[in-house]
Amino acid sequence: MKSIGQLVEETINVSDRGLPEFAFLNACEALDLTAQKVYKDEQTAEPAFQKFIRENWRLISFMGIPRSDVIPANLPFGLRRAIPSLNMPNLALEIVIYAVRHTLSTRRLPLEIGFARFGGITVENDKLLFPKSLLFAILGSVIFSPVNKDEKVPDNYWINIWDFKMFTSELWGRMDLAERVMNLYEGNKWGNEAVIEKKVE
Repeated sequence: MKSIGQLVEETINVSDRGLPEFAFLNACEALDLTAQKVYKDEQTAEPAFQKFIRENWRLISFMGIPRSDVIPANLPFGLRRAIPSLNMPNLALEIVIYAVRHTLSTRRLPLEIGFARFGGITVENDKLLFPKSLLFAILGSVIFSPVNKDEKVPDNYWINIWDFKMFTSELWGRMDLAERVMNLYEGNKWGNEAVIEKKVE
């Protein structure tokens, strides 16, 4: 079985090749393994990955979807059938949970969901497009989780969140730093989304 660090590294490498839809599976698997570690001694009424996303939604939305409250009205028909209610207050959260659940069970992103390179949430050709930064936000929730403090990636991988830039290898388990970055920049909804990338020599 691949380690969480290996899954994070593969996610970044595949995304760097311009294939975020394929990278999403590795990101979901890293999140699922992290959630299993977090809740291994708890009995939960919902799947561990789902609880983890809910409890880390502040960080995920901050890094990946700064305007998570703005959802297009013309959602794809398939997505409307999959989400029980379109009137829930945190629709972006529920769509992300659905996307992760579907990807973990089928090993592919739902057909109604894809990624745009930049910007907020849009609908094009009957497909809901999240900004590519959502992929990095899911990785961020994995990297900053305290249970992953002993995971590793090479030093040539970087996290960029707004003006904050650091070696990914230095941030495993450092939720305290994620909290500081969020407290510093939260509320400015129009800045740059997060990026996690491999530095090319």
